[in-house]
Amino acid sequence: MIALVAWLIQSTEAVSGQIMLIWVLAFVVAILKLDHCVSTTVEAICALIKGEAHLGRTLVWLAVVIAGNVAGGVLIVAVLNYGQVRAGKKGIPGGS
Repeated sequence: MIALVAWLIQSTEAVSGQIMLIWVLAFVVAILKLDHCVSTTVEAICALIKGEAHLGRTLVWLAVVIAGNVAGGVLIVAVLNYGQVRAGKKGIPGGS
């Protein structure tokens, strides 16, 4: 989802549109209570330091979150790149 924010911001020219995209997609991440390996790690480390979390569970959580973020990021980039290539081929003579 965070990678989607970066892609969409680059495609938006108006600053107000970029700010709106950041707020809306950050709201979606928060409302769905999605974990992100960067943004939520600080919370996990604080819980670990305070003794509210165990090291083993925190490391397992971090591994799962990183794997999910990598898989989701690769999927989003693959779909967007595929769409760009397909759109480009339609303008080329002999393209589908």
